[in-house]
Amino acid sequence: MGMHAIPDELLELILLRLGSPVFLLRAASACKRWRRIVAGAGFLGRFRSLNGPAAVAVGVFRQTRPPSFVRSSTLNDRHFSLDFLPGGDATRPWPWRIMDSRGSLLLLDCLDPNGGQAMVVCEPATRRYRRIAPISSFREHVVRDVFLLDGDGREAGGGIIRVSNFKVLCVLYRCDRTSGRCYHHAGVLTPGKSRRKIEIKEAEDVIFLGATSSSVYWHVGGGTMLALDRSRVELSSFALPNAEDFDDDRIFPILHLTLIASRRDGEARIIVSKGGGNLKVFARINGSGEWALEKNIQLSVVAQGLKGYYPWYFDKPARISCIEATPTIKVTPWESFGSWQFYLDVDTGKAELGSSSGVDTTYPCELPWPPVMRACTEFPLNV
Repeated sequence: MGMHAIPDELLELILLRLGSPVFLLRAASACKRWRRIVAGAGFLGRFRSLNGPAAVAVGVFRQTRPPSFVRSSTLNDRHFSLDFLPGGDATRPWPWRIMDSRGSLLLLDCLDPNGGQAMVVCEPATRRYRRIAPISSFREHVVRDVFLLDGDGREAGGGIIRVSNFKVLCVLYRCDRTSGRCYHHAGVLTPGKSRRKIEIKEAEDVIFLGATSSSVYWHVGGGTMLALDRSRVELSSFALPNAEDFDDDRIFPILHLTLIASRRDGEARIIVSKGGGNLKVFARINGSGEWALEKNIQLSVVAQGLKGYYPWYFDKPARISCIEATPTIKVTPWESFGSWQFYLDVDTGKAELGSSSGVDTTYPCELPWPPVMRACTEFPLNV
């Protein structure tokens, strides 16, 4: 009795219990019958309901010229080339630049031949892309930051983001020449020509702190922060405790403030650098809207074994910056005049010497879900 004797209904139950989307894609590539069942109406939704979000990381894109792909599996690099983008070769004066990634999608921009700004959202695994309405459609505004958000609707286990269903958030500002005040807005673009504008906050400045897979964060003055939920496209504000930590840092707060994604839970940690070499690490309390001090890190303790260390390096607040999508920050003491710096893993407290050279911003990339079954059978997914 072979596999062909198993009824479709029983085979569907077996495939639903494979547990991993990688195993499911391999099964769909085995034969036409299995692919037909996996591609059947409702199957992928039931699979996601049983097994949770089907996120399969395949590698990262690096911000090189042009952008390059570094695989974390046995997938062939050529399946993630960006040569299908319009004018996407390295010889053009202004090649495509990656702005953000989410799921299987990349957000890129470049200068067009007329001096404007072109934007696309693409899915490298399926070689599809969508052009985005020009940012210039928000007249008299200057763009600060750009991010990918989930599209409309939700599925079991999370939001939906596909090459045909996504949103792009543009953080914009406009300064009133008469009053001198700056007005910040969130401009939301969709795959079509739809666009809308939401006022964020009237403030002297809105400074981007960092992003996790679930939220984007800004500092808007003092101990007040803004958070945007990337799935629900909802803005909220919160205040860190001990607001006096920011009273003595009115000029360059961004140099002493950053955000990381913890390796333990993927959630954000806000780091504040204080005088005396003290780092304060704040975390959200049990997923609520309140934040509390999680721990203190004494830089003079974690760095004292490093070559070139001097105790007086940490009399003033050290400059700190995050390494994208990691729990690591770069620490540069003011007293070293930029000649000495090290990297600190905030999760483990481990410090290592290093320089800024060779540290690239990376953008994670996943396999598309639900998979395009035709694409899945055109090349082997040896993951």
